[in-house]
Amino acid sequence: METKIALMCFVRDGVVFVPPTYVEAIRKAGAIPILIPPDIKLAREAFEYSDGVVFVGGGDINAKIYGENTQNDRNVDDERDKYELLSYRIAREKGLSVLGICRGCQLINVAHGGKLIPHIDGHEDCEHWITASHGSPLYKTFGRRIHTNSFHHQACGELGRGIGVDAVAEDGVIEAVSTWDGKVWGVQFHPERDEGLLALFDAFIDNCHRKW
Repeated sequence: METKIALMCFVRDGVVFVPPTYVEAIRKAGAIPILIPPDIKLAREAFEYSDGVVFVGGGDINAKIYGENTQNDRNVDDERDKYELLSYRIAREKGLSVLGICRGCQLINVAHGGKLIPHIDGHEDCEHWITASHGSPLYKTFGRRIHTNSFHHQACGELGRGIGVDAVAEDGVIEAVSTWDGKVWGVQFHPERDEGLLALFDAFIDNCHRKW
């Protein structure tokens, strides 16, 4: 039976949307992407027959949610924040594996009560090296040193409950996290945009079928 991955869509310019690179990355990993519109009832139903969930990149999470000033926020969508935070909690309640990419990584930390750094320099539209923690999913997939893309101006700051650091950039910025139970992974980079990083999706699919 093929793996089914719930791919969380969002509204852009009045249209339900998700970048096609995510769809292709999941398909290349041998799974079926199920596109989920921003409707919590539909998300809850889809999670019943999904093996995992992917939260994608996008605008900033409203800083009010984690108790910080909003002056650095860009492209905030309060409805998306509300919908995705609730969807994440439902996915966790159902014991699903989760992969959060860029904004999705930050969403995971905020959902666990963590905070974000409102603005960082040197991480927008560039490439850099990150160092993976020994034993982390990234370490097992790519090794200790990983060359990644970077498109973010915020990052995980104070970590939420049950969240650990899986990788950092050379300037110390957190580039990947995971939950202590291993079911949830978050990365700041975009593996769907780089052929050399697509193996993360293969590893995630494997994690969806891991016997806990």
